[in-house]
This record gives sequence, structure tokens and C-alpha cells, in this order.
Amino acid sequence: MDKDVKAEKERPLRICVISFPMPSFWVVSVFLSDLIKILKPIADEIHIITKNYVFATSIKKVRIYDTKLSLHFRDSIRPKILSLVYQLFKIVSIQIIMCCYLIRIIRRVNLIIFYVGGINLTLPMLIAKLFRKEVVLFAMGRGPVMKGIAYKITKFVAINAIFKTIIDLLFKLLYKLPDKIVLESEKEISFLGFEKFRNKIDVRGARYIDTDIFHIRKRIDERKNIIGFISRLSEEKGVMNLVEAVPLLESLKNMDRNIEVMIYGDGPLKNELNRTIQGNNLNDHVKLKGRIPSHDIVAFVLNNFKLLVLPSKFEGLPTIILEAMACGTPVLATPVGSVPEVIKDGETGFIMENNSPECIAENILRVLNYRNLDKIVRNARKLVEEKYTYEAAVERYKEILKGLL
Repeated sequence: MDKDVKAEKERPLRICVISFPMPSFWVVSVFLSDLIKILKPIADEIHIITKNYVFATSIKKVRIYDTKLSLHFRDSIRPKILSLVYQLFKIVSIQIIMCCYLIRIIRRVNLIIFYVGGINLTLPMLIAKLFRKEVVLFAMGRGPVMKGIAYKITKFVAINAIFKTIIDLLFKLLYKLPDKIVLESEKEISFLGFEKFRNKIDVRGARYIDTDIFHIRKRIDERKNIIGFISRLSEEKGVMNLVEAVPLLESLKNMDRNIEVMIYGDGPLKNELNRTIQGNNLNDHVKLKGRIPSHDIVAFVLNNFKLLVLPSKFEGLPTIILEAMACGTPVLATPVGSVPEVIKDGETGFIMENNSPECIAENILRVLNYRNLDKIVRNARKLVEEKYTYEAAVERYKEILKGLL
């Protein structure tokens, strides 16, 4: 019996990570590569199925299977109906390619992690369960309550109703099939609608922050009044509400502070945001800066912000919040997902009641007038150093995967 227990403990951990190649650069090239860094000291082999962006392929235990295709932002192709049809074609094609790769290596792995992609991962997940593999789903700030944001794809009610039925079925499969669903905090269970799956939820999935890259380079009192946003330019992130808050700051005669709003990222709202900025003559106050290509530049940009604003409708635990805290940049965010776990108003950052333009404007002014930002900066940095280091993440992930094999 003792020999059997020892053999079980020494059983090699061979992981397959499947991540749907989303249009956002950060999802694969940053988030997934960080996951691989965490898994590297834990696993004996790591097989990755996604589009081949930027990975350290020199690591012997890592092998990448390239889907060749990736999704595109729906607004990037006109007319929209053509973009939608092409997007659906890609979703099906990528899943078929993923399934082919998975079947090829299925006997070489004993644990399959589905990291990013939501219902776009349903087909390969079905294959994994058909071969009786242990499956872990990282929800990444997504959950059952978010289904509705994808229902309205056309102006035709009947088509939307059919689409809703299909999506509902896929979501049921997505959350029923995994042996474990990983979230980033206890608060996400109720916020994202995972109550009925509580028996297979693990809430230790927070990532880590490289504090050698993300550190304080410029004191908060040396920074200009630059209000920053770094995230996906999509409806659920509340970025349009931030832009609409800028004229309210002006009407309150606070533009003499030389407030600038800098928006970094890419996404489906990019063109609409540009039109809104142009149409409201906000070019002098709001700048669309595009995607940031590396961690180093993110850290540099954060050190120039006086405040990072994230007025999201839905979130898990946005990494950009932790990165800002590590860089000594105060964060103003909505109390969604795991955000209240790290942002305590007046202690480690600032919370706004909702993401209406009026509320955003009022709270930006509240932060800029706050007399003890140094205290916020110190507390926030300390929290990151204590809970969100690489070493802490490796230990958490060991516990998450323990007992699955």
C-alpha cells in the first residue's frame, strides 16, 4: 500500500493547456505566458494549443501546437454581418483544429487546462471528457451571469432567440463538464453566478505580478494629472463611460488642472470611441494610445499616471489593477468581481459606487483632491508584495492541481 501511495505521488504531471486565440494581444501573449511560467516548476510536460504568438519555445518541457487562426474584433470588418459570419466560421474552425491536436496528444497528457475562451472551448472540452481526462476550467472573470451580453447579434428578434438558445446550451456544457472551475476570489462565486457549481470551485486562481518590472519609478507627487485606462476597449469595461465623464469634469471648471485622459488598448469599441472623442471636441483632453506591446512599457506608462480608472461592469481580478498598485499608481474601480478583495476605499485604492459618467467624474475629483495619496501608494504596494508574488502563485497553483490526478 505504501508503495502504491508513493507511486501515485511520483506520477508525472503532463499538462495540456488549451487557450482560444482571442483578438486581444494580452490574452495569449501575456496572460497565457504568465500561466506557463507558473506551471513550469510544477509540471513535467506542458503542451499548449493556441495560436503561436510569443512564447519561450526553448524550454524543453514546453511544446506549442499552432492553430494558425485567431479571432478578430467584430467591428474590424465591414459590413458587420460579413464580419459575424467570418467570426463564426473561425470559431468552429479553430475548435476543430484544437480537437485534432488534442486527439493527437491525448494519451500523453493526464490533465487538461482550459484557460481562455469561454464557450469557444466547448468542443475540445467535450473531447477531453470523452477520453476521461481531468479537466480544469479557469473562468478568468467570466461566468453564467454574463451570457446576455452576447445575445444581441442582429436586429432580427428571431435570430437572436435562436442564438440565445444555442449559447445557453453551450454555457451549460461549459460549466458542467470540468472537474474543477478556478476563480480568483470567493466574491466571484456570487458575482459571476457560480453558486450552483460551488462544490467544484477553487478560488485561488489569482496570477502574479513581477515586482522587478512593476515597481515605483516616479513618486506620486511628481506626476502630472494623467488619468489612465488600460484594458480591452469593450462595453463591459466601461471605457465609453469614462470618455463621457470628461465633459463633466470640464463643466465643473476643473480643466485648469490640465487633466488628461489616456486610453490604452484595442477592442470592438475603438472606432466608436474615436467618433465620440471627435464629435465632442475632446481631442485636447482624451487620447487613444493603442495597444501596449510589452510589460516594461506598461510599467513605464503606469508610472506616469496619477490615477488608473477601471469602470467595469464585469470583472474577475484585473491584473492591471495589481500592476498599477505595484507601480505606486492609485486605482479607482467599480466594486465588481474580486476588485473589493484588493481595493479597500481609502486604504489600498478607491471604489466608486457605479460606472455612470457622473459617478466617475465625481470620484476622479475626489482622488485628485485626496490629501494622503502616499498612504494609499504604500499600502497598495505592500499588499502586492505580500500576496501576489510569483512564489505565492506557484504555491497556490500546486494546491489547485493537487488531488486531480
